[in-house]
Amino acid sequence: MSLQQFDASQNSLVGEIPDIFDQMPALVYFSVFLNKLTGSIPQSFGHSNVTSLGLYGNALTGSIPDTFGDSKIVLLNLFNNKLSGPIPESLFKNTNLEYLLLNNNNFTGVISPSIGNLSALKYMSFQQNSFYGTFPDEICTLPALKLLRLFSNQ
Repeated sequence: MSLQQFDASQNSLVGEIPDIFDQMPALVYFSVFLNKLTGSIPQSFGHSNVTSLGLYGNALTGSIPDTFGDSKIVLLNLFNNKLSGPIPESLFKNTNLEYLLLNNNNFTGVISPSIGNLSALKYMSFQQNSFYGTFPDEICTLPALKLLRLFSNQ
């Protein structure tokens, strides 16, 4: 299949996102924001060529797939879902990430100092979750960071 972009945002879609993205080599943009999608985020996004992933404003559950650490994702927009758990350590290996938007979920845990590996990160939005502890100093050394939102955590 040669589909490069898929956008079905704001359509009241229901159900789960199929785990087929490793079978779509041309797809680089996937957006289904502001729907009513449920279930977990497919692992196959991490084995795909998707660089822009917009899943915000749904009812997705579970955690961020470990496969995202080795992915080509540049923009990861997961805000306003029902995602939970800690941010997987593997995600901090993805040096392509420029936009990491996780706000308004149920993420927990301590932010790892490994976040300092995200040298391309420009926008980091972690507010309205349940992160706790001190935020690592490494956040302050991110060379490209322009926006940092951490409010309303523990």
